[in-house]
Amino acid sequence: MSVQKKKQEKKNRPDILNLIRYGIAAAAVVYIGVLLALRGNSSTPFDQVEAAVEETMDVSTLKKGSSQELKRFYGFSESDCDSVCLYVPEESMAVEEMLLVKTKNGSGTESIREAMESRRDTQIQNYEGYGPEQVKLLEESVIKEKGDYIIYIVSPNAQSVANAFTDVL
Repeated sequence: MSVQKKKQEKKNRPDILNLIRYGIAAAAVVYIGVLLALRGNSSTPFDQVEAAVEETMDVSTLKKGSSQELKRFYGFSESDCDSVCLYVPEESMAVEEMLLVKTKNGSGTESIREAMESRRDTQIQNYEGYGPEQVKLLEESVIKEKGDYIIYIVSPNAQSVANAFTDVL
């Protein structure tokens, strides 16, 4: 009986290994599917994304940023990207701003995210100690990425702007 039992155990082992293999393969397929779904539709024209964001964010107290300001504040130039829209505050004590970037074929997103985070951290340091309202806005800022797009929003309604950004894509 023990010989038959051992033979039966050997037969069951390949079944268990096959189940594990199929399980891993299925998990990989699901993971890849989720990644592709989260990547988003980057075929949405930049102008359409920009319009949706501008419609949600109050840009009346902001001005369009120049390529020099983009380089000074974030450390990269427009030529590093497919398209860029920058709004900066008109007043020196204001911190509201928005940077929308469409990367070139999805490349450089990580370095742009790091530049946005660095800008936020620098601004927090600049206003700590004497600008509690500004620091609060900066701490509640949003950096969101979808497909070839990435956005940095410092605004009282940053989450609404981020939702408009996500919805249009």
